[in-house]
Amino acid sequence: DDIFIGTGASSCIKNIMKLCLTMDNDVKPGFMIPIPQYPLYSACTAEFNAELISYYMDENNNWTLDPDELERAYNEARSRCVPKSYLCYQSRKSHGPEHSPG
Repeated sequence: DDIFIGTGASSCIKNIMKLCLTMDNDVKPGFMIPIPQYPLYSACTAEFNAELISYYMDENNNWTLDPDELERAYNEARSRCVPKSYLCYQSRKSHGPEHSPG
């Protein structure tokens, strides 16, 4: 029901990430970002002093997400941050995930 309007994809991504920036008990928030990734995501994570939580897409399976890999990254990150959000790409056969819609 909510619609967010921005001046472009970059500003919208930054604004949505900012919405997740709450500190829980002085522990950094974390963003789960797939690897390979669009550089804006890691740049925003660094700009916001948040933790980058990397998880790996399966290149040999049309860049799909392995739920076990997502769980691995989440569980590993919990000791150093509070995971707030994750980004998941749609699979595309002809391109890697950096060319996919979010």
